[in-house]
Amino acid sequence: MPEMAESLRPVLLGLHAFTGCDSTSAFRGKGEVIPIRILLKSEKFKKAFSLLGSSWKVNDSFLEVMELFVCGP
Repeated sequence: MPEMAESLRPVLLGLHAFTGCDSTSAFRGKGEVIPIRILLKSEKFKKAFSLLGSSWKVNDSFLEVMELFVCGP
């Protein structure tokens, strides 16, 4: 179990920055429980959120995954 928690650390940090940090107001009042559930069901979301903030360059496929996370299918 500790290995799984360790591997999720960058994913959860990216999710927090995207949905719940003090400087992000777009998701105000939504909480993080539902986004965490959605995130944990998808490997592509886990990968995208683990990469969030690792580079200033953002490619189209990354943007598509993040848009899918926010807007749904």
